[in-house]
Amino acid sequence: MSPEVVSNATYSHDADLWALGVIIFEMLTGFVPFCRDDDLDDGYQKTKQAIRRAEYQWPELPIVSPEAKDLVDGLLKSRVDDRLILERLFVHKWIVKHVKRGVN
Repeated sequence: MSPEVVSNATYSHDADLWALGVIIFEMLTGFVPFCRDDDLDDGYQKTKQAIRRAEYQWPELPIVSPEAKDLVDGLLKSRVDDRLILERLFVHKWIVKHVKRGVN
């Protein structure tokens, strides 16, 4: 859930871009970026707070390329206005590097 969804605010397709960032993070690392299970009684509230603040850390392993981190970091911005927009997503250097051209 994006910060705007967690906060019960109005949201748009930008929440989907946030979700894409979470999915890519998990695919690259094998971890979810905002899980806070250190305190079972308060873990959900800590997770929601981490989401609202976009507080996450990249694990040391596996090694993730700077380009991939830049993409995810651009998608996981707490403020919608700071988040990577859809048009920029398709021309991001990590996406361009990994998309095969001419596939129908």
